[in-house]
Amino acid sequence: MRHHRRRLPLLGATIAACLSVLTTPANIALAAPAPTAPAASAAPGSAQPPADRPEHLDRSSVQPAQRDRVLGANWQKSTDVAVTTAGDATGFHVLTATAGTGYQWRTVATLSEPGMDTDQWIGNACLTGSGKKIVAVYAPRHFTNRSWLFSRGAFAAIIDAETGAVTKLKDQVTLAYFNPGCGAGDTVALTQGVSEQRDTTRLLMVDTATKRVTRAVVASGQVTSAVPVGDTLVAAHGPRLVEVRTGGELKQLADTGSVPFDLRATADGGVAFAARDGATVTIRQYLRGETRELASGPLGELAVHAGTNGRVFLVGKTERRGALPQAVSVLDAPATADVSSEGGLAITAAARRGLRAGPGAPPAGRPDPAASQGDDKRGVSPDMPDGEPVDITARVVATKADVGFEVQPGADLAPDASSGRVANPRLALTSKTAGAAVTAAVTGTVDQGYTCAVPRNDPAIQVYQPHWRQVEWAVDQLVFKNRLQVTRPNNWKGSGLPGWNPQTEFPAPDLQGGGRIPVSIMFGILAQESNLWQAQRSVQEGETGNPLVGNYYGVNIYDSDPTNDWAVDFSQSDCGYGISQQTDNMRKGAPGWDADKQKRVALDYVTNIAAGMSTLASKWNQIWTDTNGMAKINDGDPSKIENWYLAVWAYNSGWHVKADAWGRDANNQPNNGAWGVGWLNNPANPAYRQDRHPFLDGNSYADAAHPQDWPYQEKVLGWAAWPIAKTYLDPATNKLVTEGGYNYAWWTAVSDRTKVVPTVLNTSFVDVNAFCVPSSAGPDNNECQPPSNNRPGTCQRADSKCWWHLPKTWKTCPSTCGNEASLRYDSTWAGTERVEPTDMWTPCLTPGLPPVTGDTTKVLIVDDVTVPAIRGGCDNSGWTNHGTLTFEFAQDSAGRVPARADFQQLGNGFGGHEWFGYTRTWSRNGGVMQVTGTWKPDQAINGWARVLVHIPKRRAETQQAPYTVDLGNGVTETRYLNQSREQNEWYNLGVFQFAGTPKVSLTNLNLEGDGTAAISWDAVAFQVLAKRPKHFVVAMGDSITSGEGVGNYYPETDFEYQTPRWNACRRSKDAWIRQTVLPGETQTIGQLADSFDPKLDFAFVACSGAWTRDMTVGQYDWMDQPIGSWSDYRGNADGRFREAAQLNSGFLNKNTTLVALSVGANDARWSDVIAECYALNCNDDDGHFEADIPAVLNYRTVSGDPANVADILQRIETKTENSSPARGKKAKIVLMGYPDVFGSAPNCAHFDTYERATLHGVAEYLVNETKDTVRILRDAGLEVSFADSMPAFTGHGVCDSDRWINPVMFTKTGPGDFGDLWDGCITDGVRCASRSSMHPTKRGATEFATVLGNHLRSSGVNYTGW
Repeated sequence: MRHHRRRLPLLGATIAACLSVLTTPANIALAAPAPTAPAASAAPGSAQPPADRPEHLDRSSVQPAQRDRVLGANWQKSTDVAVTTAGDATGFHVLTATAGTGYQWRTVATLSEPGMDTDQWIGNACLTGSGKKIVAVYAPRHFTNRSWLFSRGAFAAIIDAETGAVTKLKDQVTLAYFNPGCGAGDTVALTQGVSEQRDTTRLLMVDTATKRVTRAVVASGQVTSAVPVGDTLVAAHGPRLVEVRTGGELKQLADTGSVPFDLRATADGGVAFAARDGATVTIRQYLRGETRELASGPLGELAVHAGTNGRVFLVGKTERRGALPQAVSVLDAPATADVSSEGGLAITAAARRGLRAGPGAPPAGRPDPAASQGDDKRGVSPDMPDGEPVDITARVVATKADVGFEVQPGADLAPDASSGRVANPRLALTSKTAGAAVTAAVTGTVDQGYTCAVPRNDPAIQVYQPHWRQVEWAVDQLVFKNRLQVTRPNNWKGSGLPGWNPQTEFPAPDLQGGGRIPVSIMFGILAQESNLWQAQRSVQEGETGNPLVGNYYGVNIYDSDPTNDWAVDFSQSDCGYGISQQTDNMRKGAPGWDADKQKRVALDYVTNIAAGMSTLASKWNQIWTDTNGMAKINDGDPSKIENWYLAVWAYNSGWHVKADAWGRDANNQPNNGAWGVGWLNNPANPAYRQDRHPFLDGNSYADAAHPQDWPYQEKVLGWAAWPIAKTYLDPATNKLVTEGGYNYAWWTAVSDRTKVVPTVLNTSFVDVNAFCVPSSAGPDNNECQPPSNNRPGTCQRADSKCWWHLPKTWKTCPSTCGNEASLRYDSTWAGTERVEPTDMWTPCLTPGLPPVTGDTTKVLIVDDVTVPAIRGGCDNSGWTNHGTLTFEFAQDSAGRVPARADFQQLGNGFGGHEWFGYTRTWSRNGGVMQVTGTWKPDQAINGWARVLVHIPKRRAETQQAPYTVDLGNGVTETRYLNQSREQNEWYNLGVFQFAGTPKVSLTNLNLEGDGTAAISWDAVAFQVLAKRPKHFVVAMGDSITSGEGVGNYYPETDFEYQTPRWNACRRSKDAWIRQTVLPGETQTIGQLADSFDPKLDFAFVACSGAWTRDMTVGQYDWMDQPIGSWSDYRGNADGRFREAAQLNSGFLNKNTTLVALSVGANDARWSDVIAECYALNCNDDDGHFEADIPAVLNYRTVSGDPANVADILQRIETKTENSSPARGKKAKIVLMGYPDVFGSAPNCAHFDTYERATLHGVAEYLVNETKDTVRILRDAGLEVSFADSMPAFTGHGVCDSDRWINPVMFTKTGPGDFGDLWDGCITDGVRCASRSSMHPTKRGATEFATVLGNHLRSSGVNYTGW
């Protein structure tokens, strides 16, 4: 039985109302303060608790009881829409909320692309003026580290704000903060920016209503902040507001004095914009040839935001204000906030949980070395297969209430939100719609034709993922010349390489001028480049897997053919490997490094760091040599953090040598005197916000949610000043703890930390003119014109080569300059590597396989691993591989193999190696993304054998894994397993009669996958039997059979309520079917099944909450769609979840000897009857409680298909082939009767005597009608019987002293149990009653087992097995 799949609205409301007078709802505070940073006195670098947050931050809306007070009058009628975004490793989440729902947040779309592995998707989004569409620009975080990807590599999509339907555009665009630019109607401007490869800007006018690019314009030079104004495009070009005409001509509309930004179309046909004037920002409007000032205020405290229908909001503090035009208004809210469509809500922060706050604000002054030294034994990062929770803080403008929300991406989805995961049409990894276009599959896991030196998915090449403390240890040693004494032995971690010393492999050059690299600078680079990862994101610390490779599949966006901008072109691969993203010399066959050196860089984090350090030192020296030591920062002392500004800039964009100043660049374009570091990272570049504060300053870790707003060197210095936050599970407390990924750099004063980059005098905002010298200043310039009054400068060159090669001072060293972190690992660690974490290691030899004894004649294990395993702590000498695991991948019509990009290896599981991909349905591109793995033993099996499937703890998540068994004679059977147990274990797939060499295949194509749930291929085993088992038992049906209420549930059937992965089938290890002793046996079914006893094959597929249709319908419509609102999904999924239909799970066949089930009570709405009697004075005088029972048992149909108990029994008869003369003995089909849940006690809480009599009468009626149904089927020749449990439970109901039934409980009895409050359930005012309410206890299950055992031994049944 289940609680309520559907409730009659009147009854649901009545129950809730009646119970509300008996209970007091929890008073959840809403207007709590927004999160604040930890106090500056917090112990730096140590584990810190999360920052304070509103009490209700675990809520996704303003709670109903608080809405009038918090939202103000008439909030119910408001059409205000708030939009925000947050990215994590699973995608770029676009979230919306409407005032009329109390700002209930939902995920309107999650955008990602297959084959792009990243720690975080980032981007920008805007709501169109019509309010109907959202336009988003998104990309992996590492795109900000490559100029060409930042400028023209991001993806763009149009999202229906209501349905979530996503249309991805084929054109790639810039990640700059101003892109996209939404107009006052349905049009939007997209920008493809300038770079060193292109000195032109391409602007796209997009009609979001028709989803077409209506105009594409190429303009010379750098054009920014484009926005549609009517039928025109208005943008910034240097210190000018311009109209971009159809032919690319730029017509000046206004001289703005500095680069205008935040352009917003106004309702009257004008455009509002901001311009920086020193420490002030001025807001103006251009309209019909005239420009007027609207307001001005302090820099960073006043901004321009757009709403719908031409609304424009001046947000923040105004010091001077003029007359405002129509639909322009001032909002009292933080200037950095995003504003909702009508200005009702100002979103002050939105970021994934990991970015909510850093590890604590470091104090001023030199740290105590003793407090920051020594090793530690901390845990590793938690595995997060789902999206991270998003914390949102906001201010309700009307009431000034500061509110907070917690949103779980995917928990409440727009109807078509899954379309966000369909690949971009230009991306190489896409293909045409699956179907006739798909050609024959190809074999082999390694991509063919790759250019990067070390391939993915080669099981002989697995990369170790270091712990962040290991990274810190390596840097602490490598900054000292010849200190590191740790060497890599021959064949280190299965590399096949001769031994080497990482520091000797890449000796750091002596720095020109003396000194060495500060550890904090290297920490900052590694944090920005890779999140301190050497392997892909799915590989946890201590594990091995695929290498982390930036742009492995190639991005060719600058050739002359615009139709192939995203074709797979391995020759264009970035090939950035590992923790420092080494790109130089990392292509296959590159002349600089031989193959062994490339492999060391890709596999070993220490070698990779040494290579990165060598590169950084060479940039320092290159600048020193090329400028004769003149191009230095401050006093040039390399021990000071700020003084690495130029070298870090060059590390990312390169140094253009002076000798080539009058030569040509790599694209054969003339340099015309330019040399030094490139323009993209210049702080004056208008691709970055002109009113930005230093990256992460003040512990503002949410900055890392939009790193595209800062140039590379500002981010690196920010990470040096504010260590990257790492979260781990503390085994001592079993709680998540956040700490710094490395020790912090230090300054003598807090204000000096802020000035790690140049800032405007007496402010905490970046001085964007710091590297801008005009040609009028003399021969030493970079042709960057800084207007007077410290306004933002602009590059005066048409080719954007305003390259910098001059000195710069903004600090007095050493007094105000930063110092490197205290070394956690001093010279005593030179010969000792920080210990490898083993938290994620699972036993390589999973116990549980049956011994070779008795009727088990042999056990053949089939896997793909070789001895020894690459992962540590894995001894494979105790078993022999008796076969092969091979893979086939679908091709598209062009012969491409996109499925390989979504397929990965992991050094875990049985034998220390497993593979995983992601499940998809056919309609979700499953045909082209299909992967099929096949296990084949090295010998024939002619006879009976059990197939055992090893499912690993890591990256096995699907609830519907379809295994197909080839019996060796061409006959196949397909069976479905739920893989999400999250522990290494052998699963019984079943016993089969083989005739030849068998094969077992598993594909990622199923009936519910959307590309988010992982499916794993590990090992299989064949338990060869001397003879056929005596018993083939299948248990199915609803909660009575599953063991609801008994406890001790299999983990994969009781987890993650209120998430898309929810499963509450709650199959118990102590369910009555497992406690049953079959006739002729001495052990229970559970004991025989757990030992894989040759006498028994047992399948357990019952599911709590199942209706008859849940057992028969192969694919519900909702399974191929996003979960939508949680209330709808809960009602749809309950009783089936994501599992296969029970009758289609493949376990019923001609070998079955016994089927035991309970079904029908949910169809008869028995839970609703109990709920009504619990809450009201119920009676059944009109017989309405009994009215549906005959139909449910005998003839009910739904959508034209049978949906009744008799049909279920007939289908079982058919699937077991009971009518076939070849069977001999028929399978016994036993329908278990439901117990008397109330008993006979005279007093019972919530149920008076009359109500108990009513309910007992209905229960008896159900039993008697069921008996008649079974009798009729039996008279028709079906081998079906009925086992009545009512007599056994007499006197043991919920009202009796010796109770075998759980009472109504309001405690959560497991992670899959109800944990919220919803209309229509029995509630105590805090949460709905537990699923276990009114279900048998463990003792009750024992008596149920006795009932079944006696029934099987009865003369009418006489069950004997084969």
